[in-house]
Amino acid sequence: MNETITIILSTSLLTTLIITLLGFVFKNWINRKIQYAVKFRYDKQLEEFKEENLKRSKANLVAELLSEWLSFPEDQKNLNKLTFEAFLWLPEPIANKLSKLLSHNSDSPEVREVLFDVRKYLMQNDDNLSEEKIIVFTQQYKKQMAGKPV
Repeated sequence: MNETITIILSTSLLTTLIITLLGFVFKNWINRKIQYAVKFRYDKQLEEFKEENLKRSKANLVAELLSEWLSFPEDQKNLNKLTFEAFLWLPEPIANKLSKLLSHNSDSPEVREVLFDVRKYLMQNDDNLSEEKIIVFTQQYKKQMAGKPV
């Protein structure tokens, strides 16, 4: 009878120990799974944020470059800096168009065409804005508007 009690107690103790151990392992496994899922989600969101921030930075660079170029600056140090930065990351077709535009080439595209191409590149063609919707103010427009009553 003592042996039976010892076997029953040993079996119960072993079963309890195994169940506790399995519960501990399962709990840790679930915790890790949740942690990695949350970490993955936040890492993905962080990468998307960084990518958006980089897009904005690049768009700002091109906008500043074209704005500076259109203002015909006396000091061209900043204009050169912006041009060099743009040529470092722009893909070849857009860089070629920008080069033609900035060098006043005979077959140069319009400012809005270059802006539109940069926008398409940055938006990865996920955009419905048409090229004609991009507004470019020039000195000529400024002079025309100066003569009109407000």
